[in-house]
Amino acid sequence: MSLIICLYRYTFDMTKCMFSSGNITEKLRVSSFDCRGEVVVDLYAGIGYFALPFLMHTGASYVHACEWNPHAVDALLKNLELNKVLDRCEVHSGDNQQVLSKFHHFLLMAFYLNLIWLSTFAEG
Repeated sequence: MSLIICLYRYTFDMTKCMFSSGNITEKLRVSSFDCRGEVVVDLYAGIGYFALPFLMHTGASYVHACEWNPHAVDALLKNLELNKVLDRCEVHSGDNQQVLSKFHHFLLMAFYLNLIWLSTFAEG
């Protein structure tokens, strides 16, 4: 299946990967972030729901996308290529905890990003 949502191009096998059109509001919110020059860690990256907005609209210099589903990893790589941002993203395949344990500095960045998200949700 191929979709174009919010100017992002996605391709994936809908029998093997999840797609949620219901998080469009959150994609738009993420797209408005100012991440110029920042390196972002995207845990549970799926097919690129948030990696693409970070790469295409926020000014993030690089994204480390972590995903365990091999079908989603394949789709993510295709979607990064379709959207011409593959050169600014490294995809880490495997369990997020195991992947992050190999990269201590990723863990610190991911913890910081998760705190931002939690505080945002707490505000309503």
